[in-house]
Amino acid sequence: PSLSDKIQFPSFLRTLTSDITSSHAVTQLIIHFQWSWVIILAQDDDFGQQASSLATQMLTPAGVCIEYHLHVPSHQSFGKIEETVQKMQKCTSKVVLVFLSNLNFQLILRGLLGVPVSGQVWVSKGTLHMALALTIPGISQVLQGTFGLLYHSSRAIGFPEFLAHLRPSQTPEDMFIKKFWEFTFDCTWPYQNSTVTEGVQFCTGNESLKN
Repeated sequence: PSLSDKIQFPSFLRTLTSDITSSHAVTQLIIHFQWSWVIILAQDDDFGQQASSLATQMLTPAGVCIEYHLHVPSHQSFGKIEETVQKMQKCTSKVVLVFLSNLNFQLILRGLLGVPVSGQVWVSKGTLHMALALTIPGISQVLQGTFGLLYHSSRAIGFPEFLAHLRPSQTPEDMFIKKFWEFTFDCTWPYQNSTVTEGVQFCTGNESLKN
């Protein structure tokens, strides 16, 4: 959240919604559908702790009861995953609010395969979670109902025009643009005292990013 402070970080620009904002949104989803009995499955790191704390603060006043707070270590721990799966077998809630990394989410789902847990609705802040999870063979017996957020996208006004007119000569102090140019146009900048290799295409700096 501190990265949103424009005084402390004036040059930081988000291209995706912050974790806290998206966590707020999925919590609102729970309240909107009037689900009153949920499990929170959270990563045991800053993101998981902040997100689950925010969810609890919002859900409790709305009359939503949390059956379990299940925390999964951010580092890979099969023992903890197995322990979490065992606890989930005892849960009666049909709604699972997920604040996990893709890897841990998939490990939990794999652990639930063949286990008598079904009919749960999984709610996650990202659709990538669900898309990757659906590649697991037989996972439909666990993921019978899922929700994720699709991030809003919009055109960056002026950005295509900026790219179309970009030239390395305009920003000689930019240490990255020449490398970017070589990678994009598959060319090499001519340097003094360098041996010319046959077939090498040299960068001129006049190549256009327009297309």
